[in-house]
Amino acid sequence: MSTTLLISMVSAQHDFDAAKRAWVHGALAPSYQQSMYFTRAASLLSLAESHGAKDVADYKSSVKELQQLATLPETDDSASQQSQARDDLRALNHFFATKGLYE
Repeated sequence: MSTTLLISMVSAQHDFDAAKRAWVHGALAPSYQQSMYFTRAASLLSLAESHGAKDVADYKSSVKELQQLATLPETDDSASQQSQARDDLRALNHFFATKGLYE
């Protein structure tokens, strides 16, 4: 294994860990601030992907889900938006191994 590949893999793991921290910290934040954490986690996962993260499809899906959550309204969301949010939260809890965090 080349040094460059090893550094890239370590960087991807570091980015994933930072994204997971943003995801977890977002659960502790007031709802009006959560979109900031979702956006940060999405950016970090995109960075991890560019650094050679494994399971690129999972990363791309998770980035999309985080971005969708970040754009949902704080209040007065429709039944469809609420359903999408629940689906995204479940998928992201699975991705980050944080069962039930936002549920």
